[in-house]
Amino acid sequence: MPMDATGPKVSVVIPTYNRAVPVCRAVESVLGQTFTDFEIIVVDDGSTDDTRTVLSRYGRQICYYYQENRGVSAARNEGIRRSRGQWIAFLDSDDIWYPNKLSLQMASVGKHSEVIAHTGNVLLPRPEGRQITSFEAGGVPLGDSSGVLDRPYLLQLNYGTLAMIPSTICRRTTALQAGLFNERFSIFEDYDFMCRIALQGKWSYSREVLARALRVDSDSGNLSHILQTQNAEARLVRARIYENLLALPELTQAERAQTRNQLYQTLVGLGADCLRRGNGHAEAMNLFKRACCQKLGGKAVCGWLLSMCPAQASRTIADCWDRRRRR
Repeated sequence: MPMDATGPKVSVVIPTYNRAVPVCRAVESVLGQTFTDFEIIVVDDGSTDDTRTVLSRYGRQICYYYQENRGVSAARNEGIRRSRGQWIAFLDSDDIWYPNKLSLQMASVGKHSEVIAHTGNVLLPRPEGRQITSFEAGGVPLGDSSGVLDRPYLLQLNYGTLAMIPSTICRRTTALQAGLFNERFSIFEDYDFMCRIALQGKWSYSREVLARALRVDSDSGNLSHILQTQNAEARLVRARIYENLLALPELTQAERAQTRNQLYQTLVGLGADCLRRGNGHAEAMNLFKRACCQKLGGKAVCGWLLSMCPAQASRTIADCWDRRRRR
């Protein structure tokens, strides 16, 4: 991997935990890149299998660091801090890159010197065996094959698969300015990080598939992208993310309104979950009140009124409400 005295052009950060076989596939996919001015940083987040042993075969081709188990966000942050490249490229240990991934991205950021990040498509597997791209899965409305996004925040906020871990690079300085990954989140930490990156400047993008996720959603463990099941725990994390984003001064008025709407919808969903359980009326009332603080919407008002009804009645109505909403 040729590099000058100032360091490599790209630092590839790979966090891993007890994935001795997949992490080698990930490393091999980086070593097979047609663009070669990079370093590979593997952060072992406390593995108890033979990860250290199998990675030792790569010698000086990788920079291996071991830390006590602190989660994927802490591992990525450690990799970013130890990086020497101008650009950070992310790859999880259960994903792989296609050979032209870095070449395409570095050509794009070279052509558009004003951009602070580049994103592309990821091929996602499904339990039934078919595959779909990340842009298709999230409904990302990008018609052109490539281009530049002047203000990507709303696209990332509303279509979270615009920027996914294996298909996104950003400037190292941008990652630091955005505050790195939030180590308090064990899910959606990548969505949160990419939303904050999207406030830092222009992105370039390509609809070309740059990477492939090798795990399926039903067997994903701590998979944290936008397509995860919207259970109560996931909604709670999403609500915290939106609240944190609303505290950022960089948001425009339109961006703040959309973020408030996302928070509103999430809080209403959490309140409805409480009503369906039949034993969380006080919690539901609080959630609907918080939703009303974002905007005075009919769903939140109706939910607040339902939270004052008997448990059986409110649970039945909430179930009907949910079925109608899903049609």
